[in-house]
Amino acid sequence: MALEDFTNYEVTADEGSDLTIAANSITWTTLPSSAVDAHVGTLKGSGYFDESFQANFKVSASRMDNTVNQACPCFTNSAGNYRTAINNAENLAVCAVIDDERYFILRTYVGGAVDVNALFTGFTLTTDYFITINYTKGGPGAIEGVWAMKIATGAYHADGGTLVDTLNGTTETAATYDYLYGFSSYDIPLYATKLSTGIISNLEISGDGYEEDDWPCPIGRSRQLFSPLRRCRV
Repeated sequence: MALEDFTNYEVTADEGSDLTIAANSITWTTLPSSAVDAHVGTLKGSGYFDESFQANFKVSASRMDNTVNQACPCFTNSAGNYRTAINNAENLAVCAVIDDERYFILRTYVGGAVDVNALFTGFTLTTDYFITINYTKGGPGAIEGVWAMKIATGAYHADGGTLVDTLNGTTETAATYDYLYGFSSYDIPLYATKLSTGIISNLEISGDGYEEDDWPCPIGRSRQLFSPLRRCRV
């Protein structure tokens, strides 16, 4: 997988000059949570994320006041910030959010409806978290897609890092995602004094799908329902 180059992203907003954008990292510094449009993204193109894919990245924060919402990264059909995508009822997959009382969230929206909202509440400041997100298209019954987000410290879980949590979910409505945002703010107008500082780095996207042990098969079902190249974990 090749690292995403954030300096090549076409859609960039930073109203408060709170972002530092390097080739492989986005740093936000004392970013307020009130009406500040701060996002770094690119239009990948129609149908770019229609099939199974995997994303790896590292994220940490040194300050996260309550009521702060930062999406890093997110996939959407709407040009603009994280909140705009929700309010416009667009397709949105926020695959990692540092939120409120220091949560990670795996969340997807289709047509404005919440399909997945899984939380990791053990987030600590200044810790480097290595995140692997897998999306596999298709599944049993009405399931259109299967999500798994592995949160590890020290290294990615596949590279021997310590697994601290796995967030799982499914999407039951078909969705496509044309935009990729490395960072996107939520901008809550009521909380001008709520600030956050952090960094997302080394974002990689590939279409390889799941690692073999990323998603245990449902009882009585074969791994082939999720990926023809992988077997169920036993």
